[in-house]
Amino acid sequence: MNLSEKLSGRTSYGQYYTRMKMILNRPSAKVSGLATLTVFTVVFFTFFAVLPTFKTIASLKREIEDAKNTEAKLQQKIHSLDQAETLFTTVAPNLNVLNQVLPSEPEFERLAWQLHWLANKNQLTLISGSISEFEPTFVPVTLTLKGNYLAIKAFMADLNRLDRLIEVEETTINSKSVRLSGDSLTANFKLKAYYLSSSPL
Repeated sequence: MNLSEKLSGRTSYGQYYTRMKMILNRPSAKVSGLATLTVFTVVFFTFFAVLPTFKTIASLKREIEDAKNTEAKLQQKIHSLDQAETLFTTVAPNLNVLNQVLPSEPEFERLAWQLHWLANKNQLTLISGSISEFEPTFVPVTLTLKGNYLAIKAFMADLNRLDRLIEVEETTINSKSVRLSGDSLTANFKLKAYYLSSSPL
């Protein structure tokens, strides 16, 4: 390559550089470069800043929904507790009666006193009475009473009116001879006086 060719090559390179410089200095080229930079910046922040933010927002939204569901369940429980409190307030005055009908302990002394009182009330003679070994939910009682039929019948009716849950399991009436309604009879009773046991069966 001779000197003229080298010079011409440099000249053409210089012309190319000058042309490129002129093109890049044009306003349209500057705008295009700015637009490219803007797009790159948006893409960069989308992947490295905005996308994690969206994930955080989605996570917070789920947490808010869970919190709302939990609050709804708590409100339902509060409502149920309010209803239970209202019901308890309604039945509370009758709890003493319930404790007498079905006491938490056998209370055999009170039971014995009640049966003795009923026998006297109905003018019956208490010949014998025994309380067997307690069962887990009831006290077995056997009684032998003597008196006329109407008095025995009244005693049985009074048993059902006692403020204690008592089951008449068996009743037998014996007499060698009954001629008049006032004749004396002997009545044997097997009773179960129930109570609430706190111990497991």
